[in-house]
Amino acid sequence: MLFSIVGKIKKIILFSFIVILTGCSLLNFGFKLNIKPLNIPPHVGYILSKSSGYITVIDTKGDSVIGKEQVARRDNMVLAEIGDFLIHRSLIYVTLSDRNVKDKSNSSSSDVIRILNPGSGEIEESKVGFSPDKIYPIGDNLAFVSSDVFYYSNDSGYNYIYDLDNKKVIDTLAFPWFTLVSCAVTNGDTVIMLIEPPDGIQYFLLYSIRQKCVISPHIDFINTNEEGSNNMIVQGDQLYACGTKHIMVFSLSNLVLEKSIDLPGNNERLPQSAVAVHNKLYITYYDANGYNRIDVVDMNGNNQIKQIDIPEGGAEYIDYSRDLDRMFVASYLGGHVYKIDPNSDSITDVINTGEEGEFSVIHVEDR
Repeated sequence: MLFSIVGKIKKIILFSFIVILTGCSLLNFGFKLNIKPLNIPPHVGYILSKSSGYITVIDTKGDSVIGKEQVARRDNMVLAEIGDFLIHRSLIYVTLSDRNVKDKSNSSSSDVIRILNPGSGEIEESKVGFSPDKIYPIGDNLAFVSSDVFYYSNDSGYNYIYDLDNKKVIDTLAFPWFTLVSCAVTNGDTVIMLIEPPDGIQYFLLYSIRQKCVISPHIDFINTNEEGSNNMIVQGDQLYACGTKHIMVFSLSNLVLEKSIDLPGNNERLPQSAVAVHNKLYITYYDANGYNRIDVVDMNGNNQIKQIDIPEGGAEYIDYSRDLDRMFVASYLGGHVYKIDPNSDSITDVINTGEEGEFSVIHVEDR
């Protein structure tokens, strides 16, 4: 099966009913997290450890740790399940796909995004819908929030257009027949979604932010390499979709495959994230026993030009500070953050965070 290599875990929750919440509700959730006000510097990075439930805050210019903020609670060695997070106007938006830490046998999914102000230490929750998982920025103040579970009574996957400023859902997208969204990017008013149906044959679907509706029929994800993708990036007039052994380059105007770029040596590990810097594409992987490198692709010549070794399990996510002209990756294991110069494609500094959990997502912000 096509997606045996993808490693995405699908969860089907047996519920007799569910209410999809499209309004905003700030909740007093009745327990305290280990959160305190931090002095946030102009150049800051946030690194999530899903295994500990903490976000480590670093000064990306001074290469130092500012502090740690707890965003998910642990109860009797069971941790609430974090999906993803993003940064918007210095606030941290964390998706909780499951926050029932007392009795996991109930398979009770969360319906909230947890919002943290690291500067003030304030925290609140905003209701979205069924099991929010990945969260993608779209436009200046919106996010696309996907779900990693299905609502059993109609076998549908629900996704949400979320207003980050007003902290509320403004539209809900339901895809039937056990269909999920693998990833999403924005191109002007249009959100480009890569859809994953039960048969594993991915396809594109387009959504208009202004019209609040899907504006395209099924568009084939033409893929001669028999690969799936869960990561896309828009650069200029092209869309780059990252597969296990290839980068597939599509025209943005019609989503027609233009070129496939070989990624030799990958041990069938699907790329986790990518960032475009100086006309180069940097693609991350993580694998404690395998492909612990970043692939560097020349976006002008459309060919792989270099690999950057990242020890300790590789890196799951990468981000870029335009002000500092540096990229930042967090080791999957070991608690280190690596600063990379895109001009030399070399590691210039290593920050030891002291975190013992596994790092996943890192975001940097130039305030």
